Amino acid sequence: MDPTSDSVSRSTTSATSGSTRSFLGRSLIRRESKTVTKDEQEGPKGPMGLTTLYEPDGQVVVDLIFVHGLNGGSQSTWSKGTGASFWPQDWLPNDDAFRDVRIHTFGYSSGINRESILNIHDFANNLLACVHHSPAMASKGTPMYYGVGKGLIVEKHCAVMNYPNERRTYLDANHRDVARFSAPSEPSYVLIRNALAMTVESQRSSLDSDRQEVEHDGLVALSRFLGISSAPEDDLMTNDSQKLPGSCQWLIQRDTFQQWRDAMTSKVLWLRGPWQMAALHPEAFAELSYLSNNWKDTPIDKVDHNPVWRRIFSTGLLKIRLRRPQYWVIDALDECKNGSELMKFLRKAQDMWPLCVLVTSRAGVETYITSSNPSMEVICETILEDNKSDIAAFLTANLQNLPGATTGAQQRMADQILHNSSGCFLWVNLVLKELRQVHTSAEISQVLGSNPSDMDSLYSRILDEMSHAKFGKDLAKAILTWTTCAFRPLSTEEIHYAIEKDIKDSIDDIGKSISSCCSNLVYIDKAGKVQLVHLTAREFLTRKELDSEYRIDRASGHKRLALVCLRVLSGGQSGPRRPSKARRPGTDVTTENNSALRDYASTYLFQHLLQVRSSDNEIFIELAKFLSSHEVLSWIERLSRNSDLQRLYQAGKNCTNMVTRRMQHTPPIGIQKELTLVERWGTDLVRLVNKFGKQLNQFPSSIHHLIPPFCPAESALRKQFVNPYRGLNIQGCVHTDWDDCLSTISYSRLSKPMNIASSEDCTALALSNGDIIVYDNTTLLERHAFKHGEPVWSIAFGNTGKRLATGGAKAVRVWDLDSSEQLLTFKVPAVCMALAFMEEDDLLVAVTKNNCITYWDVVHDNPRDDPIDWTRDFGESDPQLHLKRPTIAAFSVEQSLLAIIYRGEDILLWSLDEDQVYDLYTKDSGSRRFELQKVADGSTTAWAVAFSTTIEANLLVAAYSDGDVIVFDTESGTRRGSIDGINAQTISCSPDGRTLATADSHGIIHLFDLKTLKFIYCLRFDTDALRTKMLAFTSDNLRLLDIRGHQFRHDTLWSLAPENTEEHIARTNGNTKPRWAVSPLNDDVLVRFEATTASFFSWKTLERIRSVDLASAQNNIDSVIPLQHPQYLVTARRERPHERGSPTAYHLWDFRDFMFQPLLTNTLRSEPVTVKPVLDFGALGLKVESVIGVANERIIFLTPDNWVCSAEIGLSEADLNPTTGSSRTTEGVVHHFFIPDEWSSLVHRVLVDMITRLSSYATPSPSV
Repeated sequence: MDPTSDSVSRSTTSATSGSTRSFLGRSLIRRESKTVTKDEQEGPKGPMGLTTLYEPDGQVVVDLIFVHGLNGGSQSTWSKGTGASFWPQDWLPNDDAFRDVRIHTFGYSSGINRESILNIHDFANNLLACVHHSPAMASKGTPMYYGVGKGLIVEKHCAVMNYPNERRTYLDANHRDVARFSAPSEPSYVLIRNALAMTVESQRSSLDSDRQEVEHDGLVALSRFLGISSAPEDDLMTNDSQKLPGSCQWLIQRDTFQQWRDAMTSKVLWLRGPWQMAALHPEAFAELSYLSNNWKDTPIDKVDHNPVWRRIFSTGLLKIRLRRPQYWVIDALDECKNGSELMKFLRKAQDMWPLCVLVTSRAGVETYITSSNPSMEVICETILEDNKSDIAAFLTANLQNLPGATTGAQQRMADQILHNSSGCFLWVNLVLKELRQVHTSAEISQVLGSNPSDMDSLYSRILDEMSHAKFGKDLAKAILTWTTCAFRPLSTEEIHYAIEKDIKDSIDDIGKSISSCCSNLVYIDKAGKVQLVHLTAREFLTRKELDSEYRIDRASGHKRLALVCLRVLSGGQSGPRRPSKARRPGTDVTTENNSALRDYASTYLFQHLLQVRSSDNEIFIELAKFLSSHEVLSWIERLSRNSDLQRLYQAGKNCTNMVTRRMQHTPPIGIQKELTLVERWGTDLVRLVNKFGKQLNQFPSSIHHLIPPFCPAESALRKQFVNPYRGLNIQGCVHTDWDDCLSTISYSRLSKPMNIASSEDCTALALSNGDIIVYDNTTLLERHAFKHGEPVWSIAFGNTGKRLATGGAKAVRVWDLDSSEQLLTFKVPAVCMALAFMEEDDLLVAVTKNNCITYWDVVHDNPRDDPIDWTRDFGESDPQLHLKRPTIAAFSVEQSLLAIIYRGEDILLWSLDEDQVYDLYTKDSGSRRFELQKVADGSTTAWAVAFSTTIEANLLVAAYSDGDVIVFDTESGTRRGSIDGINAQTISCSPDGRTLATADSHGIIHLFDLKTLKFIYCLRFDTDALRTKMLAFTSDNLRLLDIRGHQFRHDTLWSLAPENTEEHIARTNGNTKPRWAVSPLNDDVLVRFEATTASFFSWKTLERIRSVDLASAQNNIDSVIPLQHPQYLVTARRERPHERGSPTAYHLWDFRDFMFQPLLTNTLRSEPVTVKPVLDFGALGLKVESVIGVANERIIFLTPDNWVCSAEIGLSEADLNPTTGSSRTTEGVVHHFFIPDEWSSLVHRVLVDMITRLSSYATPSPSV
């Protein structure tokens, strides 16, 4: 070994005893004029000459000599730093692979600057002499030469010795440290150790006393006969030397591998993934030698396999009786031209020998073993990504070779390669080779995203082999098309069904078909999913320049899949189909027209449609057929049941996109009707999700009968699926088309919206009860819900959209939107008016009503500094803002400004960068930077402010109390323009700085061009709208969000008697506030509900007639609700009377229980009878917003979700419990129809004509 070393300080290693050193190693150093001591002679680099480091106890099979290079030493070259391990002496003797190896080191004067009469040739002769005269090695003969770890001081082609069977391995080290290692686990040491161990093992095997030695000349002749140019074990030794520790353990530890290895009979281990015999068996060598001497034909490697088998194996080798089991490994059988024939030969060999064969192949065993083959005992094991641990170890060993400025960057690249590998080691190896040649980020991305050239060659060879198949080409093309174009891996059941629909033919066994037709490109994983062998195969198969009959055109492939998906969703019908009368509205759609591919078709149909060429008329015709059938409602219901409304929304967008692209081509002659229908449905699907997403999530089957009647008259949903003579019928003013309002969400009276903020993909709404609801911007459905614990006055998203801050009067909280958990909280001394994230969301700025700004470090959860009072620099002659409390605050992170509004004062601008007052703006002149005299009290009061940042200008927009809107330029401090008399109560600027939105006191919204202040559009409501509290744009600038409070009406009944008179007919006293009701069964009786009792009084005298006790769980009644029914009434009570926002409990009572029970007592009896309600909504888990009435022994009520429902009177908890087996379970509570949120936001009482209409639906019927 000849690595070189530098001359850094080294520790001295003591030599072994003198008896083990050659005397010739002591006298070849030039003598200096001064005396050289023994210590100086041996020096810190190690002793000179040949020194034995380790002597085995038993027989020695190899003498291993370590020889250093120029400027090195016998010890320092092999030690890394002072005090480090001298690995030839410290590590190798303790390694079992070197148990019978004698280890030496040889030192010589190698200093570059030392003058000497000797040269390298002299030192080499000295080494040979030392070996020759060593007593221990005297009988060993010529020493073995082995070069490893060459230092690259010279060119790469010069760093080799060109010995026979020389193996070359590159090490990740410089020439100074190539032989220095810090630990036995270091990859370079592992490579050297493995190489040495394999060499020793080959020498050890040759000395095995039980093995008969084969003559070298005979092996050479045998190699010539078999056409072998080098010893096959050389490849094994080379590969084993490069093997990483622990690799392939996942295979060795498999039960299937151990079963094959330990088998007592012949077996084949199939991983879906005879020179040596002559060298191991003298009998085989003799037989092959005889055959080679008598072989007169063409060289054996050029002859057909049948005569070779017959003459070499059948009549020769198989007649030999072997004494021990044979283990053969056949790799990549799928690349064999006739694998089936080979398996026949192996089966015959197993009849004669104890032969265990390990086969690796991308194809399954069924491809090669057919019914015509004799039976073989085969153990199959499918290897998918089991080798990822080996690939990870390989990447770790080569981490330093990856391009990257830091170790972290290299590790991230290695993780990306591992993720993209899909268990393909060949791809990883090829990518690593190409990454060593790149320099820029663009080149790195190109390598990671493309196919290495060797992978292209492999794929081309596979396609060429498939093109020569006699049968199954069409099937193979279909399998490749579906596997390549599918948006997710299909199961074997799905692809079986899909391909049968596609090729319109039946397939017996899809797994067998995949293995026989295209197993080299497609496989079935452990989960039964059909996959491409690697992600690069998809890119290769879809290349436009690929010259193969199996090339896949993306547009055509997606069209094939889309047409099959349409046929599946249409239930095989060729045209529109009316729904079956037997289908009930509440029936689960998943039980009807089911097929293996229905889930995939429902999810990915419109993604495939978008990939089809827009000029293809056929796809529009087939899509229109589907959209005009009732099956489209079943498709909507299926997606709703899977809570996949996002997919439904995107389908609408895709329809619009398809029509837009189609209109850019030639005129749509002949398909104008179809295009109109697809475009109409594109709009309907988007609005369907926005308007009725909540109802679809709650009751997916409501799409069939309840939602279409609420759609506009010109919508496809209403035109196709609403029958005015059947089902729900909406009378009155029905919109012709969809209006500008996408959706309306209403809240309870105790949960008023307070603030709103929008990010790139979601919108957060703060409520007065402390709840924060986060909605998806696409579907407008709830995504997160947080509880702040107090009314929320301010809310803000982080710049990344992953964090949300909420502020109240006592605390500020930060939420993580990925985990839906609270990150931190901190207290504030006053109401938090505004929040903003800065510094990549690591800093949160909070503005409070005590005139202070707080900077909070989100990462370390502590304040950066003390709160800053922005009024601190004002003098006595300046506005005395420190005595006031601000009303409004608004941030502009882009301009690094904060705007603060006081009543009757100018707008204060604060610089967040400089922590000082930036400017004061007056309504008339703008900046007051140089003049601080106020015009007049109250004349400059602003009601709302908003910032706008564009490339052209930084603006501040303010709405004033006199109805004017002023636009200021914050750079120059001047007025840019104004909108007079608009009466704006709140304003908002779009994120792109192009649009200004204002809302007046009547709730009318005006849109203006922010640059020119020209009017663009007006949003006006048909009914009396409520005042808009706040406006906000979404991040895409296309949607406007507004908060409108609930409208309440309070009625007061005034006395008709003259003032100051207190006339009454009769009076009665009570200890608590009573609730009165008139008995519907007797007009002369009044009923008074008190805390725990219900008492009956005479109208004339108010004399108590009788009393009954109320059940303890239903007492403390707050109100009585008459139902205009002769038998029933409803009472309401707050469950927690002293708690704000406590829910209301409703109870239905039967007057007959009060009036006609024989045990009812009069006022003189001390123990009145206890009466229970006939229906307790709370006990049954029924949430009630209000009670409407009673009809046909069913109570009609409205839920908080605005569903009109009915429940059977007398229904008990047992009737709703499925475990009781009650037959009334499904008919107990019925959801009849819902009231749209846009209606309920303005209407707070539902009136139902129960006499003429309610009976039609109040009877028990299937729930929606």
